[in-house]
Amino acid sequence: MKKVPLKNWDYFRFEELRVYHKAIDYAVWLRVVTTGVNEAHKTETAKLVNAGTQIAMLIAEGSVRNRSQFVNHLKMARGQIR
Repeated sequence: MKKVPLKNWDYFRFEELRVYHKAIDYAVWLRVVTTGVNEAHKTETAKLVNAGTQIAMLIAEGSVRNRSQFVNHLKMARGQIR
């Protein structure tokens, strides 16, 4: 039986991006800073923490797609920053 060589997948390793690590650090920082917030502002802080987490998630998700979709995911991550 003939062995089939492994396919060389072209994907981008998002773990090597500084912006990905900065996004993770930002999400962790947001969680630490917002832990002592009173109940009146709990929904606003939850939205802020979610947006911080979405930045890293969009970068990771876009890295497995083709180049144009990756660029689109980076633009969506930039929108989460704003």
